[in-house]
Amino acid sequence: MFRMLLIKALAEQGRQATVDSAGTAAAGGEPASAGAIAALRQRGLDLTRHRSRSLASLNLADYDHIYVVSSRHAAHMRSQGVPPERISVLAAAQGGVVDPWGGDQAAYEDCAAALDEEAQRIAVSLGK
Repeated sequence: MFRMLLIKALAEQGRQATVDSAGTAAAGGEPASAGAIAALRQRGLDLTRHRSRSLASLNLADYDHIYVVSSRHAAHMRSQGVPPERISVLAAAQGGVVDPWGGDQAAYEDCAAALDEEAQRIAVSLGK
């Protein structure tokens, strides 16, 4: 979800960037959940073509900055050799963003709202 929300937020700020997404425990090639699709549809985005990617499929050295949803994910990125200054935990002041997987639609909506807020914040800060 975050990838599409960040791309949209950057476009709204007249900015472009290469934005990728991968999961620490994701199996490659899986479609987005129905809850995620519905939550992004409410925001004018189509997630139906999304397919998951494993973090192992990326060369982390290629990325200027890596956004993660929890301090646990940040620790994993550091263990993969990513310098701490290139890692940011989304909604860090709130303890990160709760993974809605397995939750009801409200959990997906809450997650999408938190991710959207962070995407907007990042897009604005990159424009400065």
